[in-house]
Amino acid sequence: MTTLFDGPHFTFRALRPNLRRAQRLARDGAPATARIVGIRIMRQTDDSPDLHEWALDVTRPDGTRFRAGCRQRLTRARLQQLRLGDEVHVLVDARGGALIAGDDDLAHAALAHKVLKDPPLDGIYDENADLTKERRRSMEAQIVVRAAEPVSVMGMPTLNVHLDVDVRPEGQAPYATTLKRELVPFYAQHLVAAGTVLPGTARPDKPSKVRIDWPAAAMASPGNGVPAVLEPPPAAPAGPISATATSDDWTSRGLAADGDLGERGGITFDQWVAVSAGLVRERVKPANADAYAARHGVASGTWRDAEAAWNAAMMRDPRVGARYGAAFEAARKRR
Repeated sequence: MTTLFDGPHFTFRALRPNLRRAQRLARDGAPATARIVGIRIMRQTDDSPDLHEWALDVTRPDGTRFRAGCRQRLTRARLQQLRLGDEVHVLVDARGGALIAGDDDLAHAALAHKVLKDPPLDGIYDENADLTKERRRSMEAQIVVRAAEPVSVMGMPTLNVHLDVDVRPEGQAPYATTLKRELVPFYAQHLVAAGTVLPGTARPDKPSKVRIDWPAAAMASPGNGVPAVLEPPPAAPAGPISATATSDDWTSRGLAADGDLGERGGITFDQWVAVSAGLVRERVKPANADAYAARHGVASGTWRDAEAAWNAAMMRDPRVGARYGAAFEAARKRR
């Protein structure tokens, strides 16, 4: 039982109705299922230490549905399991309140859980990954993960990783760089596998100033049912890959598929990789990219459109990106 003297800011927090309602839900709520349709992450302050808000499409056992929202502090282990679109167990009350169930010792965490009158909007909004200001002085870019190394502090794992990436700014020559101690949000932990193509920004005057749009990447490929990945998946028997495949197949077999990818914009996958790597390796200026591609078998005047077509294929299908990452790195090192 919670008293006025339990938890942080005891006098005021324990009296707030949405906290008392959350405590009753944790104790007496009825089980139901829900789909996570919205995630909002706020910057932490002394007055608002509970960072995560959830929008839930709830289905009761009798089939009735309603939308609910909660602000709920979950354990790190539990967060690592959650993705946008996941189905979760919840506890609900007769008034349409809900809490995510299955966390450790839910009843004793009541002061960290709140029932929201207005759930967050659909999708992902992360105040820590907001690129609105950065876009005013940067250009859009695609960031291709080549390798990821977890970062630990005093032997304890963190959500930070060192990311070796290839950056492809719009209208500029691609280049390689390393993002030190990149904070990968829990909802995007499945996106750090080698070959993954991520949206983001790059500054033309500061090549090392690269930002990844994690919310947009996770909304495009939520990764439902996919665990956190900090290294490429193990090899698996090769299988055919369709040129119209979607980004749903994040299994090791799907990522390792080795079929014919066909052509995009009149060039093959191998031509695209060879020219892209050569542009970086030989530091070709953007204005000379088409002429360089023509010298390597690409029809004159078609390189920009062909490159855009293959980049679009990578954004739609992570398996294309997985193959590109390994092939590009090997081609870039050739002399």
